[in-house]
Amino acid sequence: MKQIALIFALFIAAVVQAMLPTTAWSGWAPAPLMCGLVLYYALTRPRYLVLEAALLAGLIEDSLGQMPLGTSSFGYAVAGLIIENYREDVVVNQWTTHVVFGALVNVAVTLFAMLMLIKDGLIQPPFVYAALRLVGAFALGGIVSPIVFTLMERLENALGHSEAVED
Repeated sequence: MKQIALIFALFIAAVVQAMLPTTAWSGWAPAPLMCGLVLYYALTRPRYLVLEAALLAGLIEDSLGQMPLGTSSFGYAVAGLIIENYREDVVVNQWTTHVVFGALVNVAVTLFAMLMLIKDGLIQPPFVYAALRLVGAFALGGIVSPIVFTLMERLENALGHSEAVED
């Protein structure tokens, strides 16, 4: 049943992320709804759901952005596993945790994807564009992740999956 909630959330996040406009100040970085979902699962759910969320969110995000499939999945999986491993050391339901982790995860995955595309010769962005994209990814990750976290908590509560980390 938890996978159905995950798939529903991924579907809604994909539609909203694809429809939200991007801006020049953010280097045309999209709103990181998929990043917020991975962060939610990394902070609240067991490892298998973290990996499932990371892999599916990455594949959907790569499909929406016409990136080589698996680029974002790898970044999300690594970030999700690191956060899941250390979640006992942070305050999970604190909005500042969501802001910090959302900003860091989004900028890290964006930087990783950018470096992989540069390495393969698929893009050659000017320095200003790359810097704007990273700053925008950092800012948007910090803004969007707490919102996604709150919406996912409400969805899980409505479905009766409100228990915290389960093994």
